[in-house]
Amino acid sequence: MPPAWNEIRDRPIRSLRNKADRFFFEFYGKYTAGMCGKKKERIKIHILTAIEGGGSYPATSAILMFYDKVNYPVIDIRVWQQLYKAGMVTTNPRGQGFRLNEWITYLDVIRRIATQTNLTARQVEKRLFDIDRIER
Repeated sequence: MPPAWNEIRDRPIRSLRNKADRFFFEFYGKYTAGMCGKKKERIKIHILTAIEGGGSYPATSAILMFYDKVNYPVIDIRVWQQLYKAGMVTTNPRGQGFRLNEWITYLDVIRRIATQTNLTARQVEKRLFDIDRIER
């Protein structure tokens, strides 16, 4: 016998989120097994923006950051503007409406800084954010 409509309605949304998470990581793992580097990062962000439905790189980067704080920063207007002022990124001076190539560039720049300073990507992003906050 199928469940009553109110039983379906009352099921926790968490279980759907968990299934989506499992699906993403299983699908992602199988699909990207032979890939490396930038191509793999592009696939990852495409899949996540599709699952989330918003296509927002800042929101999707936050999901990735919670998954792996060492390797994933959150893309942020303020941080992007600091990188632009330093000449480390050359497009989108306002840091709005990010595109895929900008996400990949951001990831590369933040990770390079993290390696040079012995910090995580998240720590670099937070410090750049704090610098911007002080300067405003």
